[in-house]
Amino acid sequence: MPNTKPILVDGEMFWYGPRMLEAAQYFKQLFCDELGFIVD
Repeated sequence: MPNTKPILVDGEMFWYGPRMLEAAQYFKQLFCDELGFIVD
């Protein structure tokens, strides 16, 4: 994939359980910071 940028993510966010409560905010922040997306 020529125009892609690999990013490292916290693998614990993909497991079910208590971390799932934090996952939404984690991914929202990740998309805003790393990828420059604006997420509402």
